[in-house]
Formats: sequence, structure tokens, C-alpha cells
Amino acid sequence: MDKILTKRPLQRILLTFQNLDFMFAHNSWQSFTHDHRNYFLHEEFELRYLVLDSCTFSTGEWSYIVITSAPRFEGEKTRDSVERKSEVDKIFELERKLTSVKRNFVLLAKQRGNFLLAIGASSKELIVYGAAGKGSVIAMQLARRGLTLSCLDSDPRKNGLYMEGSGVRVVLPSHKHLPRFDSVILVANYKHQEFVKTFFQGEIVNTQDGAI
Repeated sequence: MDKILTKRPLQRILLTFQNLDFMFAHNSWQSFTHDHRNYFLHEEFELRYLVLDSCTFSTGEWSYIVITSAPRFEGEKTRDSVERKSEVDKIFELERKLTSVKRNFVLLAKQRGNFLLAIGASSKELIVYGAAGKGSVIAMQLARRGLTLSCLDSDPRKNGLYMEGSGVRVVLPSHKHLPRFDSVILVANYKHQEFVKTFFQGEIVNTQDGAI
């Protein structure tokens, strides 16, 4: 982004990114996928660029921000002591935030390990609901541990395809193939929980929140 704004200082850049605070609050380790390699903090943008607009979407999981070149790059010597102090405060606040992020990543990794140990010790049929990014992460982690599982997804375009990383075949949910009474359905996305509960009409033995 620095290279873009150096060549085109009037350029405006729009970015959408996952809200780390949301993922930590929901213990959503499956939200950290292999195809999302960069994670951002709003405070980083405020420190580096001029923020023209920003918003967190209604679900709280994703945010967007519009940035351009910060005025300080053009008149560094004209800033007064108050402005400089404000910037120093922002730097310290960002450092505190980054420390908290690192700590939360460690906690999230432990929660993932505990979850996988608990699921691995279960003898119940495992079903992942959701074949997108979150579901793929869950299925890949389970498959790596030699667990047998299946995957359901209501998107007809995914029917018959295989999940990346695990090779699990995706099928459409059907009342003709209801899970066994002792099945565990792992709902990858918290937004789908109500649909799954309604669709299977109480056949689900265990669905937890977005953290699973």
C-alpha cells in the first residue's frame, strides 16, 4: 500500500478484513484460514494513513476501511507538540493492542487443541456443516488426526465436490439421510446454527457456538 500511495498520493484504497476482536470473543479458531494470510488492526491504519471511512458490518465479523496518504507525509516539520504527543500515544496504544493479540492467539491455539482432543476421543459420527473456509479448516484438522467424517452444505454448487485439505466429499443436507441419534454436527459458521437446528428438528446432539 505504501508503494501505491507513494506513486499515487491521491489514490484511495478500500480494504475489507476480518475483525480480530470478534474472532477472539467467539473463540473462533476456525476463522483463521490458510487463504487469509494477513490480519489487520484498525489502529494500524490510523497510525500509518489518513482514514477516510471505516465500518464494521452488522455481524461484527468483518470490517472495511478506506485510506489514503496521511497529511503528515507532506508536512512533517509543521506539526506541533500536541500532534506529536497524540501520535506517540497512538503508538503505545497499538503496542498494547498487539500484545493482547499475541496473547489471544496463544489462548486460541490452546482452545483448538482442547477441542480436537475432545472430538478425537469421541466414538460418535462426526459431521461438519459448512464447506466454505471455516468448515474446510475444521475438516482438515480432524482428517489429519485420522478421524472419519462427512460434510453437509446447502449450496447445490458444492454438492459432490471435495473439501480442500481433507478430501471430504460434500453432500446436500437431506431428510432422507438424517444423522444418527448419536451424531455430532459441527456447525462451522455460527450464523447457520438456527438453520441446522430447524432443518434436523432436534436430531442434533451437540452444536456449540461459533467457537464450536
